[in-house]
Parts: sequence; structure tokens; C-alpha cells
Amino acid sequence: MAEEDRAPTPETLAAIAVAAEDCLRFGEIGGALGLTPDEWRALVRSDPDAVALAVTLGRARAQAKNGADLLTCVRHGKAEAALYVLRAFHGWPSPVRGRPPRSKPPEGVQS
Repeated sequence: MAEEDRAPTPETLAAIAVAAEDCLRFGEIGGALGLTPDEWRALVRSDPDAVALAVTLGRARAQAKNGADLLTCVRHGKAEAALYVLRAFHGWPSPVRGRPPRSKPPEGVQS
């Protein structure tokens, strides 16, 4: 049986989920597993739904871990660490240095 005809094993799917936890891009996961690009494409072609589910599971685990880290930082009063987690893992932009912009009152309200 050729490589592209085999469905991924549960161990392979678990390894894909672990690699996806490291926030690797989809194409880089195969390299993390020690597969050549052709082997990775063949694996994805053999069962795309199972591979996509394993990647989604790994990314969800990473988000849950980062969320737990954020909660720990907040509970212990580590605001800078919490901001770092938000910027590094959740895509928050860095704050603008200096004075924050003045907020505008809602329409129809005079200040």
C-alpha cells in the first residue's frame, strides 16, 4: 500500500495536535513531525477531515493554556505579564505610548 493510501493513525493525529499546540502554521506541522512536504501533503490528502480536526484540537488546547496563563497573571496582580500574554498569543496590538486619546462623547451628548 502506498504512503498516500494510508489513513493517519491515532498516534499520528495526536502528534499533529501536539505540533499544532506550538502555534505552527499548517504547512510547518509536517516538518515538525519529520515528514517531507510530499509526505505531509499525502497525509492530508488521505484524510483531510481528521488532520484538520487534529490541528483544530491542538490550537484549541493552546488557546486554553494561554487563557489559563492569562488568568493566573491577572489573579496574581501581574498586569505586565498579562499584557504580554495578550500581545504574544492573542493578537492584541501594543499600546500607544504617551497619553491615551481623548474619548468622544456619544452623539447628541454635550460635554
